[in-house]
Amino acid sequence: MNHYINLLDKSEVEFHSTSSVSPRLKYVGIAGFVLLVGFFISQYQGYSRTAKKGEELEETWERIEEDVETAKALNNKKLRLIKAQKTLAGWAASQHDWPNVIEYFADASPVPAEDIQFTELSFDEQMRGMRAQVPSASASSFHPLKRQITITLKGVIQTDRPQRQLPNYRRNIVEGEMQPSPVKDVVLSNPVILEDADGRPTGLSEFSLRVILEDKELTP
Repeated sequence: MNHYINLLDKSEVEFHSTSSVSPRLKYVGIAGFVLLVGFFISQYQGYSRTAKKGEELEETWERIEEDVETAKALNNKKLRLIKAQKTLAGWAASQHDWPNVIEYFADASPVPAEDIQFTELSFDEQMRGMRAQVPSASASSFHPLKRQITITLKGVIQTDRPQRQLPNYRRNIVEGEMQPSPVKDVVLSNPVILEDADGRPTGLSEFSLRVILEDKELTP
């Protein structure tokens, strides 16, 4: 509970009429009041405009929300399509020109063309990095694949010294110029000297080469 004590005697209390206040002070007070009222009116109008704008935006969003979600889904499909196109372009760029590769093997022969015959050409292809592929915005994550090729080349060569000619063949393939696909290494198996029905050497030997090509990345 609050208590107020008036320490002035009634005879000591003086009352002043507003008519005795300076007109200048009256005008200042009125002007301040008018400014204060104007400020509150301005604030109210500003808040009203903001609220109205918010209502308009809410109505607009409710009207276009479904279209926006559809557009977002289409945009995501477009981004995936662009990445898929890049991957396909990289896939094509990483392929090998097999006719030229085979022709290169023939040109690298250490003996005349009539003295060598290819009996089998096969290749094993592996996509390195397939398990590590994680689609994302990062190019390095989207294109981590490398095409790894190992070729098995078998044939028959006519020579009395296959132990000498075949190492020359290996060297020609590894060190040859204008390789259609860069060669990383060639592994030469021991030749098998062919014999006739009487067990005599025929001057022909079967050979087998395992050619490892340099990896090609799928990034275009």
